[in-house]
This record gives sequence, structure tokens and C-alpha cells, in this order.
Amino acid sequence: MTNTHKFMIERRSAKRYQENFKIEKSQIKELLEIIRYSPTSYGMEAYKVYCILNQEIKEEMFSAFKNQPAVKECSALIIWTVFKEEYMKNFHIEKQARTITNPENDKGYNYIQEGIKGFLVYQNVSMENWLARQVYISLGALTIAIKEMNLDCCPVEGFVREELDNILSKHNIIDNKIETSTVCLFLGKIDDTKKNHYSYKRHKKTPEETYKIIE
Repeated sequence: MTNTHKFMIERRSAKRYQENFKIEKSQIKELLEIIRYSPTSYGMEAYKVYCILNQEIKEEMFSAFKNQPAVKECSALIIWTVFKEEYMKNFHIEKQARTITNPENDKGYNYIQEGIKGFLVYQNVSMENWLARQVYISLGALTIAIKEMNLDCCPVEGFVREELDNILSKHNIIDNKIETSTVCLFLGKIDDTKKNHYSYKRHKKTPEETYKIIE
């Protein structure tokens, strides 16, 4: 069994955290680097990541996270934002395509431009939906790395986006004209003395229910 398999079997989403638990700065930097090196479609890297350590800001976000205690208790709150469609079309796609190809003699430049347009049509998805998929790729990689560091985490979608964006914008953390929050993650060390430190009994479907190998 690989370590990755072992970590996936053992990891669980922690709902309650040890307050005042400090994560090493070197660990935080490594986790953020893992996000940075995660794969993205067409090499777009169309998201930004913010690691909130400031306790006052986390407490200000309490209502935006529907009063989940973990937002106050966690050592760090990681927030992904994706670029808005207008910014993508008017700036970022062009910028990124020029960064990773040579527009003068590289067919990849047009391939990227046309490929993204075609993908959105063929998959029948919005720009925002497509960009969110890229975020979840990095989120998956991050959860494994966190377990390997013997830390705990919980991916979070249960927040009021507009309220969270407004708080981030107020503190000059994001530019809400071009980006919006997509998914978050509580990070820290679980406090198993607190009620509901795990929400549910862990259950996974059988292999037969989950996947099928076609030979």
C-alpha cells in the first residue's frame, strides 16, 4: 500500500479544532507550494489562494460561514478565489497563453485560445464552473499533504460568498472586481474533546458500488 492510499484511508474532515494550536510557517509555505504546483487545465492557473492566520479577521468571518465554530478555532483558513469571466476573457487567458507559449511560432497559443472556447461549449459549462473544477484539483492534492504532515483539515463550501468577498475586499485581501471566493479549507489540529469534532460516522461505498474496471 502506498503512503497516499494509507493517508486517504485514515484522513477525516475535522469539524472542531484545538484553539491556539500553531502551525509552523515552513509547513504553511510547503502546503501553499503544493497548491501552486497542482495541475490546471490549459495551464491557466486562474485562481488565487489566501491563507488567513489573523484571528480578528477569522472571527469577523464567523457569520459568513454560517456560525461554524471551526472558522474561529482553526489555525489557518485557506480561501481559493477564481477570476471572474470578464477578467478571464479580457486579460488572463491572453496573458497566460503568451506566458507559456510563443505566439509568433507556437501553435499552442491558438490551441489554448480556441480550446478553452470549445471546451466550454462541448461540456456545456460556464466559465466559473470550469474554473472551480481547477480549484478542486488543488484542494484534493492539499488534503493528502495535510494528512502526511499529521495535521487536520476540512474543505468548506458552506459560506455566504458575497459576505465573505466583502470582508476580504474590506481588508484589501482580494479585488472583488476581478475575483470571487470559491471554496475554503479549515486547517489545524483536531480537538477530539469537543462535541461533534466529526460530524458523521465514516462510511465509504463498496468497491463494487464505486468503480468498475473495463478491460
